[in-house]
Amino acid sequence: MIRQWINESLYKLKIPLNSLIIHVEWNNKFVRRIGDAIYYFKNCFGIIRLSTKLWPLASASQRKETVVHELCHIVKQKNCGHYKQPHNEEWKELMLQCGVEPRIGHTICHPDISNRRVKAKCKCGESFLGPIQARRVKSGEACYKCSKCGCNVEIYE
Repeated sequence: MIRQWINESLYKLKIPLNSLIIHVEWNNKFVRRIGDAIYYFKNCFGIIRLSTKLWPLASASQRKETVVHELCHIVKQKNCGHYKQPHNEEWKELMLQCGVEPRIGHTICHPDISNRRVKAKCKCGESFLGPIQARRVKSGEACYKCSKCGCNVEIYE
């Protein structure tokens, strides 16, 4: 199915199948991200790495969205020659051409990880921090800002 999603997306992007080599690899270490992508300019091929832990928890639509998301990163890297601003307008346009809403992040929670999240708050509501971020906030070593409202995030006591 993964190869089919890649081929369908390349077709929608009007990229000949034989002009872009894509390898798919499984990664046992990914527990927060479901996938990532790398394009190797020297060897002219891309790799989509997918999480062995989160993939089984994802719905079919989340899986397809992930594959297309990562493929668009590879196409963008190949076209632009760099990985700066990975979710810029060009990437968003590639996602739309593939028929997928250009979203960043996922909502899949691995049971072994989700219980380690620490509740935090800001002016716009409740959020969560990872255990390392929470420790840094509690110790005063770091200060994190909410991505929505820009206010400092505080730990619930």
